[in-house]
Amino acid sequence: MDKSFKTFLRHAMKVTVDYFVVLLLFAILSYPILSMGGENPRTAVGIVSFLLFLALFGLTYRDFFEIAVREKRPQYEIHPTPVRGILLSLLGLVPIWVLQLVAFLLPLTGNEVFRRRILQVVSVPFYWLGLLLGGWAPLYIPLVALTAGMAFLGYLAGLREFYVMKRFYKLIGYTPKKRVVKPRGKKPNGKGFWGM
Repeated sequence: MDKSFKTFLRHAMKVTVDYFVVLLLFAILSYPILSMGGENPRTAVGIVSFLLFLALFGLTYRDFFEIAVREKRPQYEIHPTPVRGILLSLLGLVPIWVLQLVAFLLPLTGNEVFRRRILQVVSVPFYWLGLLLGGWAPLYIPLVALTAGMAFLGYLAGLREFYVMKRFYKLIGYTPKKRVVKPRGKKPNGKGFWGM
């Protein structure tokens, strides 16, 4: 890992990859979701959209947590700051915003419903939030910026060494068992694998 722009861009594209993984997951699940919804699949898509939002949060948080932990190591001499996490995430969102703008600016006269559906599919992890805010089609474009917030939280947690599960275990008073590594080799009775 180095300070080059290529590495910076590769780390930024993790947001894009995570977003497209969630879109692919929606594409795979779309037929069962729409068939469960029947005549009005709005609530079924909204519920699945919320679950995809949580999946997107988990993916981006984990990826940026790992990036921050790696960049913080002294041998790389990067000296990361939280602003770097914001820049990485915003740069990674550029392809998604371009895709949304293309979907929004398509010259579809008379097909406003089709344009809105394309924009909703591209912004599917935030469909549930768009429904709560009124469902106005251009609203989905800035909602994607929440992905940058997710990535920033992961990056900041990696910089500050904030481990969510350790804090959760401490909160509920649970101490995980330490794994005991058994030595390999002969069995306790002195015989090997074939009983000799």
